[in-house]
Amino acid sequence: MASFAMAAASVTSYRWNRPPGSYHEQRNIVSTKRGKIILVERVRVTLDRVVGRGETDWGNRRNGRQGMMRATRGGITRLTVLMLTVSLVAAACANDVSGMGKEEDATLILDFVPGGIHAGIYSALAEGYFDDANINIDIEPPTSSADTLRLVLAGKATIGIAPIADVASLRARGEDIQIFMAMEQVPLVALISTAAIGVTDPSQLTGATIGVTGVPSDEAIARVILSNSGVDLDTVEFVTIGFDAVGNLIGQTVDAAIGFWSSEAVALELQGETPYVFRPDEYGAPPYPELVFFAGRDTIENRPEILRAFARAVARGYRFALNNQDTAIADLAANADGIDVEFATAEFNNVKPYYLGPNGKYGEISDEAIADYLTWADEVGVLESMPENLVTTEFLP
Repeated sequence: MASFAMAAASVTSYRWNRPPGSYHEQRNIVSTKRGKIILVERVRVTLDRVVGRGETDWGNRRNGRQGMMRATRGGITRLTVLMLTVSLVAAACANDVSGMGKEEDATLILDFVPGGIHAGIYSALAEGYFDDANINIDIEPPTSSADTLRLVLAGKATIGIAPIADVASLRARGEDIQIFMAMEQVPLVALISTAAIGVTDPSQLTGATIGVTGVPSDEAIARVILSNSGVDLDTVEFVTIGFDAVGNLIGQTVDAAIGFWSSEAVALELQGETPYVFRPDEYGAPPYPELVFFAGRDTIENRPEILRAFARAVARGYRFALNNQDTAIADLAANADGIDVEFATAEFNNVKPYYLGPNGKYGEISDEAIADYLTWADEVGVLESMPENLVTTEFLP
């Protein structure tokens, strides 16, 4: 849905791309499986400093128990406290990571070229959370808007990100895919205009020309917003503009256009425009996640452990990104080509209030919320028919 003209898509795999010896690599390597040996060595060095070589013979391992018995009472106390602390930290990390027993390969196809909204995924990559979960992940952008769905359906990708309407439509047609986690908690698609065009409220769009991408659900959403604003739809002309809402709004070839407020509105602002955004959840739609993570039946039935580990790693990535935004954007820029840091930061900030669900957790999705969305989407024509068993919640972190 977001403008494919905003960045060039290339199908390449993105892996950890951090300069060796950087601060983050040194800090986070202890949280990877391979780094556990390094953690042990660091603890030994710390113990050596706490107890003191003059009080014990810690450095002479051949003396073993005899050397330890020469430690002072204070040294033993400090040693016990430190070992207890290390044990508690290790236990906490184990509970948070919950990885698989052996390393598994997985491919994630994004909904679009990498951007600020994907920062948490790239933090999970760069900060080692996929490593913790024993997932060897490839992150790929799609070559077209339908690419994600096609690749997952064909078994060429493990997991995909796509608009909920697209996944629901395919499910309703009998395709065996299911949503297992939300990317954010609100609709991102919206009807957008600008101050330069002179439209500050959708009620002003009687007799207007509205740009839509060509995706059927887009026009349906525009009609909902317009009709709930008192606009006579018979006076409105819908024209297909593809994914160039920004160019058409700046050129004023349309009076308003369907686009993602998380990205198109940012692009308009960075080009000096004042965008006005009309979201469907402000005009009759229930709140629903625009973008969702989904997988095919084969993965759900035969590789459930990888979906569970993936969901936990991504949730950790977004928690990290929300608390360490600058580092998260740097992780994104280091691991994905063509990132405009200013644009990515603004996009991340736009969606920042909506990443966590009602219970304060990333990825939350409920059967009730999806049922409300499906009822609305069916009534207003966003969906042609109602899908069954669209969502599974068994893999939520």
